[in-house]
Amino acid sequence: MIPISEAYRTKMFDQVQTHALIGTIDGIEFTDADVIGVSYTNRCSDKKVALGSVNIGVLKLTFLKDLLNRGDYYGKVIELSDSLLVGYDEEEDPIWEAVPIGVFYVGEATWTAEGMVDVTAYDCLSKMDIPLAMAQTSGYLYNFCMTIAQHTGTTFGMTQEECEALVNGDALISPYEDNDMTTYRDMVSKLATIVGGFARATRDGKWEIKPFNDTPVLSIGNTRRFSGAKYSDFQTRFDGLSYEDVMTTGETFYIGDPDGFVMEIGNNPFLQYGSPGVVKARVTAIFEQVKKMKYTPFDVSMLPAFCALDLGDVISFTNDYTGNISTGCIMSLTWTYNKSFKVQCYGSNPNLRSGQSKSDHQSKGAASANKDGRISTYVGMNIQQFNIDTIKQEILRTMFTTSSQQAVLTLTEVKFNLTEPGEVEVYYYLNGEELEYIPKETYSEAGTHTLSLMYPLEGLEKDRKYRFVVKMRTSTGLVIEPLSARTYVQGTGFDLTGQFDGYIEVEDEIFLIGFGYLETFTASETVVINDDIEAHSETASDNINFYSIAAMSLGGVSDSVTILLQGELPILCEDEEYLLTEDDQRLLTE
Repeated sequence: MIPISEAYRTKMFDQVQTHALIGTIDGIEFTDADVIGVSYTNRCSDKKVALGSVNIGVLKLTFLKDLLNRGDYYGKVIELSDSLLVGYDEEEDPIWEAVPIGVFYVGEATWTAEGMVDVTAYDCLSKMDIPLAMAQTSGYLYNFCMTIAQHTGTTFGMTQEECEALVNGDALISPYEDNDMTTYRDMVSKLATIVGGFARATRDGKWEIKPFNDTPVLSIGNTRRFSGAKYSDFQTRFDGLSYEDVMTTGETFYIGDPDGFVMEIGNNPFLQYGSPGVVKARVTAIFEQVKKMKYTPFDVSMLPAFCALDLGDVISFTNDYTGNISTGCIMSLTWTYNKSFKVQCYGSNPNLRSGQSKSDHQSKGAASANKDGRISTYVGMNIQQFNIDTIKQEILRTMFTTSSQQAVLTLTEVKFNLTEPGEVEVYYYLNGEELEYIPKETYSEAGTHTLSLMYPLEGLEKDRKYRFVVKMRTSTGLVIEPLSARTYVQGTGFDLTGQFDGYIEVEDEIFLIGFGYLETFTASETVVINDDIEAHSETASDNINFYSIAAMSLGGVSDSVTILLQGELPILCEDEEYLLTEDDQRLLTE
């Protein structure tokens, strides 16, 4: 729901309302005196409730006269708000509160014989319908959305923290190479599905991914009357969820009750990579979100001031006759200026199950993953920024399997911005082992540079999974922007893979802090490995004992010294003295 004041919330229930239209087209202001037939429609699901909707909002209006030159309307930006008179101040001047309807881009303009201009405009999601041009990569939900925004010329309206709070929003994901995504709109749809929601344009012209939920933002009592209100006598609910595993078995799998009312998400390329336990955990998380969709379908025509409600908002109604509360989600809305705000919640009667059964959904066989005899090329890229310094840092990773003993050619291209002149080193790793070949390049000038490298991976074994990693470091500092690092892997009889290869990589940093006296303490790390959510877990741990001596005076010279030793030394309090032995002095000197 759009943020509104208490005065607006109170006034929007009044039967008598006064509205004013405020808008601009290409920066030129207009009001309701300049237009007629203003309406906005949008939805976040088809009538068969589904995840992953990326619907485009449509604004229609007619200008009574030309505000722009003929031929100049296409692509121009329209910003529109509906203002409600919420009261008067002490001087009896009117107080207006505006609710934004949205930001739209003109897609079509036609002229009538009377000289009026009919305009149809669309929200920012209309920019998603362009061919997908992203190479194979991995990252997090936020990284993918920011990259999509960059490619489509749109603005993503969520923070990284907001994305990570969503279901699967903090999971490292990568799309399966052979997928049916052809546009950026397709990719946004698949991403919205894995968080149990949909994508929508925000009223300020950005876009976001919103999960379906069950918390009402507004409750409407039975004393409020709306025209044409209809409520179903059933509640839509889902007993299970199905998804297709196209990478291994080619079968359809189920979470929950497969013989109940099932939400089908089909083949999602972001749910193919990973161990069976990881994939199952992610799909289960989606199902937990889907189970919140216990909605009673409705069709209600409300007063126009209710345009503060938005797609995905859950509202509850008290039944006029029985006093029962019906809760539903706004899945479709139509706002008509100064007339009405019509909302709908779609749904299906779970007692009238139709469609395919579990056995009907099972796919017959899976296509072979390996492509024997054909040269295949896979491209990976980074979708997040890297700030590289003197410590080795991973910038690219590719996993693949082989079907024959062979060699694979790797090409790496990195465009980076060097902060100051210095040396850049590149390191290759195959299945965790650092390769002997370490390319180095010295740059005499700071600024933008491009590093292109080639390296063959020879003697690869048949039917084995490989993990190829590229790391970089520099003697000064450099920045790699998103989509600026690419790796090309080319060969015959191999394919990308997402199957778990038994490799777990754990990194941590330990910062030593001196307090002016000798201290002993222990740093511990524990790693819990869950191969399957229903399997046993194993634990690996280690302990590092060390002490630090800070600001110690040696021979009249004050210096800060940090030493890492094996074993433990006595704990000393601040008022205790410690006499260094000859071995200690020798160690400090060295």
